[in-house]
Amino acid sequence: QKPGEWTSSVDNKFSLVTAGGLQVLIDLALNEDEGVRGYAIEAISELLTIRSIQNEFLELGGISTLMFALHSSDNHIVRETLLAVCQLAEEGEEVMGTILAENGMDDLCKVVASGHVETVRLVAGLFLDVSFSDTLRGELLKHRKYVPYFERMVKCSDVTVQQLSLQTLEMMALSSPESVTTHTSLIPALVKNLSVSGDIDVRTISSKLLLYF
Repeated sequence: QKPGEWTSSVDNKFSLVTAGGLQVLIDLALNEDEGVRGYAIEAISELLTIRSIQNEFLELGGISTLMFALHSSDNHIVRETLLAVCQLAEEGEEVMGTILAENGMDDLCKVVASGHVETVRLVAGLFLDVSFSDTLRGELLKHRKYVPYFERMVKCSDVTVQQLSLQTLEMMALSSPESVTTHTSLIPALVKNLSVSGDIDVRTISSKLLLYF
């Protein structure tokens, strides 16, 4: 079997999990060798396309492993990790709740600080998911230390990142205006969006946010 072909069959995936392979992959994802970690995370991401395997992964405490992997200096590992997180998050807010409970926001913000557009885009989407949840939005409002990371995304050259982060800030402002207005450093970035952005959504949401100040 060639590398990667073992994931091509659903039966193969279940066979691997039944044999205890999921726990093995979780352990390998913590390996000091980044090459080993990369293959393990990629395999985990592929396995998590199946709902029942997602449940077992969560029961095994896999979230902690994914959050640890986000600290890798290898952007490929970070991307595969985020793809795995996104797959889990699609099943409901419980997963994001677990991530937030384990201080996962700090780990996600580290990705934003890295500046890699492809991975930042994934994080921006996860933050927006959190902001849409009445239950989870409180975490964004409670920990205002995250707003500077949204400011960083608002200034990003990638329009998708800008759109997602601006929408998140808008949801925060709707719930608690002061969660945004206390960060006056956002104003220059929002004004710049109005003057230079060619995207109508970026300009519209930026203008709405400015009205809160």
